[in-house]
Amino acid sequence: MNHINQLKRMNENMFIQEIALNELRIYFYIDDSTIDPEIYYKMQQERKQFHIFRVVRGKEEETATFHEEKQAYLFLGILALFDGELVPVPNELLEIDESDESDLLYLKKVVLKYIDSKYFSINAISRNAICLLKDSAYRIYFVDCHGEKHLISEDEDLGRGIGIMANYAWILQYISKHMKRWRVRWNDEVLYAVKEILDVV
Repeated sequence: MNHINQLKRMNENMFIQEIALNELRIYFYIDDSTIDPEIYYKMQQERKQFHIFRVVRGKEEETATFHEEKQAYLFLGILALFDGELVPVPNELLEIDESDESDLLYLKKVVLKYIDSKYFSINAISRNAICLLKDSAYRIYFVDCHGEKHLISEDEDLGRGIGIMANYAWILQYISKHMKRWRVRWNDEVLYAVKEILDVV
């Protein structure tokens, strides 16, 4: 299966268009038959590099660069999916931070219904995971493949902290599953793209 066919299998609500041999675009459907021409993602190949851009009303912003073709195609699709809000989070996870629940074991049980434990950690550091640590407040970090912590958020409330952790862990799990399906491994270019999606520095 070629990379374009793999992209098409990721979500039927993306319209994929080959503009030229070195340019590919992903548009979003407004309804069953109409695409939105105002916002799209595109990938351009220049020599041995693949550049991914987000385009809004003709204004381009580069979001990632890859040297490996398969990685570029995968993250073109993933970036577009998240921007187009085509990766819905289960309602039960969204509702955690709106509840008054303070029982950590119960909250963790809810999270485990939807997210594998390798994608999140509570009161401990784990690589390639979203970690909730408690000191003066509940701090949520993305801990990358190098063990470096990237702060996502902090909150005084346990329920909201768990809710934020769960939402980001759901995103990380989704990305990681597609990486496995595409047989893409972590490297610095992949890490940069994931940090863009998680909106951390």
